Amino acid sequence: MKKSLISVLLLSMLSGAVVGTGVYKAVKTKQEETKTKSKRRHIPYSPYEAFIKPPLAMLLSGLALAMLSPLMAVTALLVKKK
Repeated sequence: MKKSLISVLLLSMLSGAVVGTGVYKAVKTKQEETKTKSKRRHIPYSPYEAFIKPPLAMLLSGLALAMLSPLMAVTALLVKKK
């Protein structure tokens, strides 16, 4: 019984190490891609992208937040009630 338990534990530790190594490599390559992308800066193509798009995005996101805040409040109260 002890041998089988020990072998199961060792096998699970080994498989966890293998999976962890794979995840680490995937995360590391994603971080490297992000670093290279962040070095490049987007230059606006037109006046629309430069002057209209950013304020419009802020305005629409603020309106969406204001319109959805009652729904978020109700959801928060229902979660708190449970």
